[in-house]
Amino acid sequence: MGMTESFLLFCMEERRYALDVTDVERIVRAGEVTIVPDVPDFIRGLINVAGNIIPVIDMRRRLGLPIRDMVLSDRFILINVASRLRALLVDGVEGVVELPTPSVTSLKTEVKEAIPTATMVDGNIVLIQSIEAFVFETAPFQV
Repeated sequence: MGMTESFLLFCMEERRYALDVTDVERIVRAGEVTIVPDVPDFIRGLINVAGNIIPVIDMRRRLGLPIRDMVLSDRFILINVASRLRALLVDGVEGVVELPTPSVTSLKTEVKEAIPTATMVDGNIVLIQSIEAFVFETAPFQV
C-alpha cells in the first residue's frame, strides 16, 4: 500500500481547507473571546482553554471573507506553532481524512512560494496550507 498523509478538513463559507494533523492539538467549540486592543486585524482576541491564554486567529479575516458573529457550529482549532498554542476560528470542522501522498498536488512556483497545495476530497478541491501562512502576520496568504 502507498504512503498516505493525514489532514484535518475544515470549512469557511463554501470552501474547504486542510491542515496537517500533526499541527493540530485539539478542537473545541467556539466560545467567548476577550477583545485585545492594538493587535493585527486578523487576531480576534484571547480565549482561556484549561488555564492557557490563547490568541484567536479569525480565519474569516485572514481569508478575506465577510465578517460575521460566531454561531453554534463554529470551532476553535488549537494548533501548536513554534511551541505556542494558537486558536483558528473556523466555520466548522469536517474531520480527519487520509490521502494518498501522490494525490496532493503542489501549486508552488518559483515566484510564489506561499501558494497552497491542493487535493480532491469527495470530488471537491481542498486547499492545504501550512499553519505558518495562517498565523504569522508577515506570511503572505494566497488562495
